[in-house]
Amino acid sequence: MTQTLRVLVVDDEQLAREELCYQLDQIGDVEIVGQAANGIEALEAVDRHQPDIVFLDIQMPGLGGFEVARRLLERGDVAPALVFVTAFDQHAIEAFEVNAVDYLLKPVESGRLEQALQRARRRVDIDRQTPA
Repeated sequence: MTQTLRVLVVDDEQLAREELCYQLDQIGDVEIVGQAANGIEALEAVDRHQPDIVFLDIQMPGLGGFEVARRLLERGDVAPALVFVTAFDQHAIEAFEVNAVDYLLKPVESGRLEQALQRARRRVDIDRQTPA
């Protein structure tokens, strides 16, 4: 049986968060454990909810997505799998430099979202099997 993935959705635009949550609900095997509207809220939500995957916008006021990713990596413990979701394709290389699982362009197509979830699931499964 496939284990449900715990997901956090981070975007400063409420409609974008709601749309992504709706799409994730349609796929199944996903539990949306929280939403955040900025980077500070994202870090707090990761601590509070311990998600497997974070869908993370790049450009947000204050603390952007890349800074959130770097702070999560600096912690030294197992960070959640990161999937960047943005309207801009020019940040893709930087996304993979901070160990992103995938990079989705808005508006997110359902097929690409499913691919991203499959990649993230593989990463999560590996992390769950690796001793701490």
